[in-house]
Amino acid sequence: MVRPAITMGFPWWWWLVIVLAVLLVVFLVAF
Repeated sequence: MVRPAITMGFPWWWWLVIVLAVLLVVFLVAF
């Protein structure tokens, strides 16, 4: 669960950036 305090200080799109970054790392490691 995401806490309100974190949400207010953390733009929602940042989570998307983090997810994409993780997927990119996994993709690079896989190959």
